[in-house]
Amino acid sequence: MNLYLDKITPAQWREISANAHRVSFGSNRDEDMDRINYALIIRNDSGLCSYATIVEPDRDSAYMQHGGAFPNIEKTIYSVRCYFMVTNYLKEHYKTISTRIVNTNTPMINLAHAAELLINGVDCVDGDIFLNLFWKRKA
Repeated sequence: MNLYLDKITPAQWREISANAHRVSFGSNRDEDMDRINYALIIRNDSGLCSYATIVEPDRDSAYMQHGGAFPNIEKTIYSVRCYFMVTNYLKEHYKTISTRIVNTNTPMINLAHAAELLINGVDCVDGDIFLNLFWKRKA
């Protein structure tokens, strides 16, 4: 399967964000809720496969805010490939990458570790524990 990474604007993301969030997280989220710099989408020849929304705290740093795989590739090797496409893109363009993952999402934590993101902190929000993960380019 051929996979393609596209960088889209916040306005382009807004058109698909509510559906993407519903499919990935099973909850409703208004399309105007996101405050992102851009989104990365991965598609194949027949449609969307996954996405990640990106916030740039500064020119050297990227925060992966939300993301997910769609049912056509979920729980397959292609979801791993998509995650690596996103993190490799970010590693090429930034000196640091950060994200947060709820502590019960073991597959996502393992995926982040495989992409060399390491746990560097913990947050507790409304009873949920989130692991903060971080990658820094070697000097």
